[in-house]
This record gives sequence, structure tokens and C-alpha cells, in this order.
Amino acid sequence: MTNRTTTPARPDGAATQSKRYLERRAKLVEGAHRVFERDGFIDARITDIAKEVGLAHGSFYTYFSSKEEIFRVVAEQIQAEMFDGQRGGSADLTPYQRIEAANRRYLESYRRHSRIMAIIEQVSTFNDDIHKIRESRAQQTMSRTERSIRRLQADGFADPDLDPHLSAVALTSMLSRFAYLWMGADAGPDYEFDLDAAVDGLTRLWANAIGLKKD
Repeated sequence: MTNRTTTPARPDGAATQSKRYLERRAKLVEGAHRVFERDGFIDARITDIAKEVGLAHGSFYTYFSSKEEIFRVVAEQIQAEMFDGQRGGSADLTPYQRIEAANRRYLESYRRHSRIMAIIEQVSTFNDDIHKIRESRAQQTMSRTERSIRRLQADGFADPDLDPHLSAVALTSMLSRFAYLWMGADAGPDYEFDLDAAVDGLTRLWANAIGLKKD
């Protein structure tokens, strides 16, 4: 019997080129994130974004057609991270503790991205694409919260007479607006809070609103 050595297949040129394209595109998005955080949307320039990652100005247009397009990708990534960060939670936690943990994860994530979140908020007032991204994520969050409230009502933990949809809209709006006023806006001393105190206060308000006991 003849022993044959099989040579591993090498990726063809198209695959290699595609990988390089995706890597450079991702690198540009990371660089754009830093530039937008530093300079804001209005003052950020394509030249600065390209320079941030060591590319020529013209190379930018191989991957994105405009500053608006790359900002939309940055916004989508951040909004997705904020949304996904609230998922899960240990099954060993009580309903109150799960809400508390979700609130903490949201505020911690918002604090990490507070500068870009403020810019997304501002740009959404004049850019329809960014406005739609924000609204879509808000609707997803409200829908998930509404399902959670309905489960708590079915299990006897929450007030059965509450309108779960109205409650979800009110509570998610409270949390997101609080985070923006605290960390995303140019707030004064009236909005200086300790993270633990903020998590505790917001969770108490949330629980009281739906009639959920701490124990």
C-alpha cells in the first residue's frame, strides 16, 4: 500500500481577499468609534477615521460610502451590545434579583459607552437611519420587558391588574432616560449618583411599580 501525504488545502485568493476586507472593515469601525467619541459626529472627518487606523483617505471608500454609513454601523453595534447585555441571569435568582442584575448590567454598559450613547441620541434627532435604529432597539426592549411582566403576573409575583404593555413602556423609558441624564448628557451636580445607589433606587421603583416584593 502506498502512503500518501495529504497537503492541507490553502484558502484561494478570493477567500484571503475577503478575510482581509472584513478585517480592515472591522478595524475602520473600531477606529471610527474612537474618533466619534473624541470629536463627536459633526466634527469627525473621514480623513481622521482613516488616519486612526493607518489607511489612506481614499481607502475609506473601499469599505464605506460616507461618514453617515460608518456611524450607522457603530450605532448598530453599540445598541446591539446594550440590548444583548441585559439577557440572561442566573436561574437561582429571585425575580427581584433578576431585575436588579439586569438594571446593573444596563447601567454598567451605558457607562462604558456613555460618550457614544450621547452622540447617538443627538444624531438621531436629525438622521432618520439612526432614529430608526434607536426606535427599533427601544421597541425590542419594551417587548421583552412586557413579556417578563406577563410571566411575573402569571406566576403570581406581579400585580395582575396592571397593563403590562403600558408598564413596560413606562419602566424601560425611565431606565433609559435616567441613564442618559446621568451619564450621557452634560449634567450638573444634580445628576451625580453612585452606581450601587442608582441600581438600588431604580430597582425599588421598578419593583414597586409592578407590585413585586423583594423577598
